Amino acid sequence: MNIPSIDNQFFCISNIDSYILSAIVSSYINKTDAYTSIYEFSNVTDFEKEVSGNIIDKDQPSRNRAREFSIKIENILQKINGCEYLILIGLTEEQKSYLSFTSEYNIIEIQDIKDIEFFLEPIITGKEKLSVKEEDVIQSLPYACYNNLVLQINDESSDFNSKIDKQSEVLIVIENYSRTSIVIAINYGVSINAEIRIIPRPILNKSTVENLIEDWQNGIESAMYELKTSIYASIEGIDFSEYKYLTFFTVHIPYSLITNNIRPTTHVNLNLYPDLFIFNNIYFESNGTLRAGVVFSPEEFKDEETDLVINELNNKNLFVEKLVGKNATAINLDYLIKLFPYDLFHICSHGGEIDGYEIIQNFVDREGVSHTVQYDEVVTFSPERGKKLIKVTTKNFWRKLNGFNWGSKELEDQQYPHYVVEDMTKSSFENPDKKRIKKNNVRGSSSIKCSDFHYQALFNILASGDNHPIIFNNTCNSWLRISDPFIKSGARFYIGTLWKIDNLIAKNVAEDFYKNLNKDSVLNTFTHAQKHTTGNRNENIYLLWGLHFTTFRSDKTKDENQEFIIDRLLGCLFYWRTQKDKAADEPTKENIKDFIYWYAKYLASNFRDSITERIKKSR
Repeated sequence: MNIPSIDNQFFCISNIDSYILSAIVSSYINKTDAYTSIYEFSNVTDFEKEVSGNIIDKDQPSRNRAREFSIKIENILQKINGCEYLILIGLTEEQKSYLSFTSEYNIIEIQDIKDIEFFLEPIITGKEKLSVKEEDVIQSLPYACYNNLVLQINDESSDFNSKIDKQSEVLIVIENYSRTSIVIAINYGVSINAEIRIIPRPILNKSTVENLIEDWQNGIESAMYELKTSIYASIEGIDFSEYKYLTFFTVHIPYSLITNNIRPTTHVNLNLYPDLFIFNNIYFESNGTLRAGVVFSPEEFKDEETDLVINELNNKNLFVEKLVGKNATAINLDYLIKLFPYDLFHICSHGGEIDGYEIIQNFVDREGVSHTVQYDEVVTFSPERGKKLIKVTTKNFWRKLNGFNWGSKELEDQQYPHYVVEDMTKSSFENPDKKRIKKNNVRGSSSIKCSDFHYQALFNILASGDNHPIIFNNTCNSWLRISDPFIKSGARFYIGTLWKIDNLIAKNVAEDFYKNLNKDSVLNTFTHAQKHTTGNRNENIYLLWGLHFTTFRSDKTKDENQEFIIDRLLGCLFYWRTQKDKAADEPTKENIKDFIYWYAKYLASNFRDSITERIKKSR
């Protein structure tokens, strides 16, 4: 499979809402033989500044997201050895205040179309212009890129013909989305010379999709009919059988289920950093190799794939960390997911919905306006040996705001200011006296069953922070909500299930997958393994978040991999030691202390002799 290179002549950081400007810039700088990098900067509510940890700051979540984004972008620039031009598209002064590294580069600031013409036309020569109406800019971008044209807005007339004439074995289908991520998806499609179709977004929110799938599995056939008819209108007229591979850029639509997996199919989440997701996949294919795997199982099934998966990963020379049986606790799982530098994580357990509470609560936003929110709450526990306090994890599932269903068009039409959701979230955690009504099986409460409690996967750091692993969550209902933190935190491939899977099928698919994993791409290997679901109630149950060319690459010896893992663990230990005193507040400092203790304990328990030998040699 052809893996695109990453163009570092131009590197773009765009405001999330500046998708029209980003598309026009892209038409200027795009190259059909390389991936043109555009990174989407979410809106921020305040400038970069230090705030005392003792002060309750309504802007802190926004500030934290912006800082995290800046760090990730700077790391990417270092990986690709910088760029010739750093283009800032539609950024606010608040957003720019977080980009501490910009002084190192040639900056081009784009705030309107005149800036594009003034700054880019002297650099980009030899391209003719394609006049389009503003409403056609997104649809015309693939055509412009493939025909070496630059887009020019002309609301009086348009030269754009929507006819698609690109021939390719790969089809990229992108939901039309009013944010920069749609341009990112188009740029990826152009970089692999794919045929690109931009379709209307199906009018289905996340909860409705989940509920319809669940109702269908419970025997209500009309639910599947409703799901399919709501989606078919967006994809009718596309003959998917003409292509070898399909990738759908979506928010929460399981297209592989709708198309019956007619061709090997992956999905990319438009809401979960698709820019970083694409970069991590491309970069790893050229620069990465798998070193370590983690296998998790409380061993609750009489017959499961755990032993075979461990053996297969060992045979492929990976360092394998086993979290099985009584050791498969919620707290152990949490630490390993976040801190261990793995490249593959396999989960074999029960999953799906758990019990919780229904809550109706009034709150007043920062402008003094009263609101009513209805939500479900799930609470889980993670006791840790040696600690008196038990870690409590609370997750909310929003259902209604002021009577409007969460995620509905009706709620969107109210155009509430962004701070209403922030104040709503804050109030839900600050009111200890809220009235709870017991509720069985909270819809959407995806979790992983551990040997002691359930794990809800509320984390924002994955695989020590610098690895981008493959995740196979072979539990029930693991395709959507529980996949979000894995993808958002850096996973480059995620395999999950759309409903409750039969144990024997899950076992057979996993064993087939791991036996053949290093023979072909992850997608092709898994497509072959899915033959075990054909003709039974599990057909089309798996959904893959990823790109079609991702591979399992392991080309080092077992000893080399172990030494690498020791180096990474030591590096992480020293890093967190340096960060402890920089922590802005006491809770953060306590978390870092826990990280330091975990790394030190893990190294002492598993590599004491190796580290002692290293010390002797260094003297």
